[in-house]
Amino acid sequence: MNKIRITQDQKLSLKLTSADTLYELSGTFDLAGEVLEIPSGCVLKFDEGTRIANGTLSLNNTVFEGAQHSIAALVNGTQEELDTDAFDLTGSDKVAIMQSIVSTARIIQLHGRFKNVFDNIKIGYKETTLVGNGAIIENTAITTQAITITSDDFIKISDLEFYVSSGYAIYKNANLTTETKLSFIIDKCRFVSTYNGPESNPYPAIIQLLGSREGNITNCFFQGEGFGSSIGIDRTLVVNTNVIGCMFSNLSYGIRAIGASSTSLNPIEDYSVYACGLNVQSAVMLGCKYGIYIEGNDSFFLNNSMIDFCAAPLVLISQDGANITNNYFSTSQTLLNNFDYHATITAKNNTSAGIANRNQRIIISNNTIYGHRTINNYGIDMDVESKDCIIQGNTFNSCIGFSIHLFNVNNWSTEKLVIDNNRFYFSSNVLIGIGDNTYTGSEQILISNNCAYAANLSGCKLVKAGSQTFGTYIYHNNRFRTSVSAPTSGDNEPQFFWGKQKSTTRFRFNLSFPASSTEMNITNPLSDANAVVYIGNNKVAICVKSISASKIYFTKSSTNAAISFTAIIEHMNNI
Repeated sequence: MNKIRITQDQKLSLKLTSADTLYELSGTFDLAGEVLEIPSGCVLKFDEGTRIANGTLSLNNTVFEGAQHSIAALVNGTQEELDTDAFDLTGSDKVAIMQSIVSTARIIQLHGRFKNVFDNIKIGYKETTLVGNGAIIENTAITTQAITITSDDFIKISDLEFYVSSGYAIYKNANLTTETKLSFIIDKCRFVSTYNGPESNPYPAIIQLLGSREGNITNCFFQGEGFGSSIGIDRTLVVNTNVIGCMFSNLSYGIRAIGASSTSLNPIEDYSVYACGLNVQSAVMLGCKYGIYIEGNDSFFLNNSMIDFCAAPLVLISQDGANITNNYFSTSQTLLNNFDYHATITAKNNTSAGIANRNQRIIISNNTIYGHRTINNYGIDMDVESKDCIIQGNTFNSCIGFSIHLFNVNNWSTEKLVIDNNRFYFSSNVLIGIGDNTYTGSEQILISNNCAYAANLSGCKLVKAGSQTFGTYIYHNNRFRTSVSAPTSGDNEPQFFWGKQKSTTRFRFNLSFPASSTEMNITNPLSDANAVVYIGNNKVAICVKSISASKIYFTKSSTNAAISFTAIIEHMNNI
């Protein structure tokens, strides 16, 4: 590339004539209203103190903006720097200039602050890279978007700070294709939204993805002004987005993912297939109204994340496939007025759609679920119109109302819901509560190996069904661990239940028959005349004489000696 130096006593319009040339400018240049065309492939480099004013610049491969800023562009395969520390674009269309450089250069580097310059700047060229180097894009009065991505060809945006008062920072609206491709990377960017209500629907979003193919949003920071502020990432009819290592603070939604129904689908069919594959890893969300709200998407992964002090940390609506593992969830201390979601994790079905739009294949495992509120503070609130769902290995702490609440709206059958190996600490009086409606089906719910820990669980119900017609469920090996023992006689392990069950409930008593007695009785802990009693330790000498709802009567064949024995008492209904 040739280099030509121009000083202020020379007229620019006569000197800027050669293509593919680096022009070094020194001094002050008054364009006197001229519209100056820069030849293709040129780079303008400014000495310290150089100024250009009172005209319009039309640039091809390079652009610059404002005082104390510079832009670099790839020109004919060589990256050149534009130093514009004292540059004035008076009379120039800054947005048009920025659009010109973004439309032609493959690699653009920004330096400094760009105020109201990125106004719907369109990036649609394949393999364009916009690198900020910490540059700031500030929009104070723009109501649309700073950057619009119009292609599913690879676009990379990194190392930028965005300050937006309204509209979007990045808006991607591209036609979905059947071709799998890496469509975009947004990396190491900071987004600050100063929008603060009134609350609206749709909310303004910082990053808006519509009809987009595969992409990564990594190591970004999203900050809002509170519950009435923006959405961090809004995603509608999008395929396969990775959100990794991002932080979200004080937003209406950290992430909202909607699988809008296609107009070609009938109301009882599934959501569009072009709503799938949201993968959130190692996220931190603090003080949002909703942490993550996802509806009608195929396949959702949320792992190793912390969603803390949110009004509704996680809401799943008619979700087909979700793996929610190794996360920390906690609620805010206060609940919003007229708020529909009380639980730390809510899984509901879209009641306006048909049976195809129900929760399926949801796994909630190995999470810590913590409640900070003193009222309306459930752990998991789950519509049991579900199929193949698992709640396993979670720790529930300080959940008021229900730790796990199961409810039903349309009386659909539940299939294969497993509640296993969960731990409950200082939680509500009903740990697993089941709604009031009638359910159908067989082997709907397996409740097993759960354990409750508290200083006083007197009157606490591990499982309570609101109706005696709940249907059948399997229940076994669940335990209380408490400093209060009741009853005091025997080595018993009480378990409480209402409704029907399909398995045994066991009590173990260590008893002693006095030498002088041939009969004794104990209180029937199951209040069931159909209980079954097994006797160990010299079972030939000890027999069960009779069983009533209130007592179990034993006999001993001899009065010669005292006999110690163990009695196992089982509830055998509906086996």
